[in-house]
Amino acid sequence: MLKLTPPAMLGVAFALAALSGCSADVGDGTAVYDDGTVLNTATLEVESPTNLSILSAGEVVLVKMKAEGVVLVDPDDTPPPDVASFAAHVAIFLDSTDNPPLARTADDKIDVVIPTSTYTGEHKLICQLSSHDGTATHATAELPLTVKWPACVN
Repeated sequence: MLKLTPPAMLGVAFALAALSGCSADVGDGTAVYDDGTVLNTATLEVESPTNLSILSAGEVVLVKMKAEGVVLVDPDDTPPPDVASFAAHVAIFLDSTDNPPLARTADDKIDVVIPTSTYTGEHKLICQLSSHDGTATHATAELPLTVKWPACVN
């Protein structure tokens, strides 16, 4: 009996997809093949060289990102037609995606300002791939952080 590991199964799925055709919609971060097979293809990894355990409100955090399964296009630009269905950008939120984004970018790194109104305590930056029309995908990554001091007032 042949037993396939998950990476081997993924390889087989891609090989079959190449034979059967594929349509893609980054709107939910998936590729849907003509046979109905759905693969979650969009991924996002984030990191920060900033010390996230001792931040002040108003401080800048450098966020580095790596997105796969999409073509990053600035949210204010029109994507080229040949990549429009895979066009995406990263939206960065503080604590909840229900809040307005702190930033939106197609770059692989960005300086994000922690709002001066942020209270002391535990927080997180939520980085989420969004399709070019702004629809969120399943691909998210989080950076936990701690605000130790309120914003300095001069």
